Amino acid sequence: MRESITTIIITCLMLWTVVAAITTIVTYLLYVIFEIGSDQLSTVSFMCAMSGAGCLM
Repeated sequence: MRESITTIIITCLMLWTVVAAITTIVTYLLYVIFEIGSDQLSTVSFMCAMSGAGCLM
């Protein structure tokens, strides 16, 4: 049972890392192309962090 829980957590962390990387790249591209303000940038970062925290819960 413990192994399956560990596997789920590791998979979750890997997916979170991939999503965070993609989100960061996309956000940076949007920032460069459309010159989005830092408020929107921090909102996206916060949403990404919250989705990762929700995954761990």
